[in-house]
Amino acid sequence: MPLLHRKPFVRQKPPADLRPDEEVFYCKVTNEIFRHYDDFFERTILCNSLVWSCAVTGRPGLTYQEALESEKRARQNLQSFPEPLIIPVLYLTNLTHRSRLHEICDDIFAYVKDRYFVEETVEVIRNNGARLQCRILEVLPPSHQNGFANGHVSSVDGETIIISDSDDSETQNSSFQNGKKRDAIDPLLFKYKVQPTEKELYECAIVKATHISRRKHLFSREKLKLFLKQHCEPQDGIIKVKVIRTVKLFARKKKKKRNSGDIKL
Repeated sequence: MPLLHRKPFVRQKPPADLRPDEEVFYCKVTNEIFRHYDDFFERTILCNSLVWSCAVTGRPGLTYQEALESEKRARQNLQSFPEPLIIPVLYLTNLTHRSRLHEICDDIFAYVKDRYFVEETVEVIRNNGARLQCRILEVLPPSHQNGFANGHVSSVDGETIIISDSDDSETQNSSFQNGKKRDAIDPLLFKYKVQPTEKELYECAIVKATHISRRKHLFSREKLKLFLKQHCEPQDGIIKVKVIRTVKLFARKKKKKRNSGDIKL
């Protein structure tokens, strides 16, 4: 629902004593009815005034109809956010210790754009230049590194998340702290075990990061910022993930895996 002067807009309820045969004025945009023309006219003028804002993106200076359309587009963008990136992005968010959303967005986008995660669907460039759609089964860090390169690997319901280049959990939690990002392992040194999504091409393969890419616009800075707006809130001056959002996402993901037979109870 669009915001009026940045506050929730409440539709006017029909009169309690409205008769079935009574003639009224109907505002199609807001789906409201008015007994008096002056009230209807006032609502029409208000809807066409640039005092509305999108409840999803926060974009101001819109008409009611423009705000509705903005919300629709934003929700479509959120629905297309890659599911395998949800938990890694939320995990990284809690490591950033930033006070501004755009700073978190810059940090995470720079980190994720050249890295890939288990269960992601990506495009693999074959030797002949053809692109093959594959699913990532495993992340293989550089073998010359001690421990896990780029490389603390956390498992959440069987999902691999590459976060830092240290086995020290205390160091890991401070990797993005106070806006100071530690030098991470070059993402181009990673290799990935992939499997073609087409059934007839079922064999797995190990491919270099340089031969992998995401589909265009699948993961963008704008889409990431919109996702973070929905799942984060200020806590003691720091942007953190909403706890209830995290719980719901974990529950939804676990339920999906249970229904697909990927986990055992």
